[in-house]
Amino acid sequence: MDKANLADEICHIIENPYSSDEERIRASDEYSYMRATINKAAENYSTILTPSAVDEAPVGLDNMGSAAFNTMWTASVAPPHRSIL
Repeated sequence: MDKANLADEICHIIENPYSSDEERIRASDEYSYMRATINKAAENYSTILTPSAVDEAPVGLDNMGSAAFNTMWTASVAPPHRSIL
């Protein structure tokens, strides 16, 4: 995907020119700890419901709104949702 089509907050996360190697390693370690914590908490549940948007979703497909609530689940490599009918 073309960088111009990415949200500014996503570009900042990917490019983050202010991070040193030590900071990136520390962040990776923290995400590993977070994944283990989420996995442990999820063992007791078949479903975890979380908000997906800060407010009402914007109209149309040009703006998906803030990814604030989704970033944690993406970073934790949470399994995708499943619908059982």
